[in-house]
Amino acid sequence: MARTSSRERIIAAALDVCAAHGEDVTIDAVARMAGVTRQGVLYHFAGKGELRAAMLQTVLTRWEAEMSAVMRADVELVSVGARIRAYARVSSRGDLVPGESALFSQILSRPDEMAPYQVWVRRMFEAPRTVDGHARARLNTAWLAANSLWSALVTSKRQFSAGEVADILSVIDDLTRGL
Repeated sequence: MARTSSRERIIAAALDVCAAHGEDVTIDAVARMAGVTRQGVLYHFAGKGELRAAMLQTVLTRWEAEMSAVMRADVELVSVGARIRAYARVSSRGDLVPGESALFSQILSRPDEMAPYQVWVRRMFEAPRTVDGHARARLNTAWLAANSLWSALVTSKRQFSAGEVADILSVIDDLTRGL
């Protein structure tokens, strides 16, 4: 079993602190949770912005790995429709890393930190230029549904039964079929 690096431990701790305290993440709190000194955190990350960027990259990398596992294929080798279907399934499971929704809340309120997420979303879910307008609308609608489902589940804005989630996933499947 591979040993977790200090950097990985710090990122995991930061996500835990983010889950517990939302916007009130401090370098000191992350250091305490990770079992390192403040200087230990600052050795790896110049400040909270750089730490948030690393947290975001960790989450997006995990999502890609989980999407690949759902599809049993590399995300780069499948269609946008297949990626959306996989994303919907991964995001609807409810086994999210604590702190993800708080992290996204922080990043989305900081336009200068949002660019990596926007690039990832375009790379993963943007319809190819060769797709016609109606097909593009189907892909966009399916992605919006998958993303909104994730948002509703992580914020508990709305409770869905397992059957309702399955029905939503079925609609996403229908929208992305053949795309």
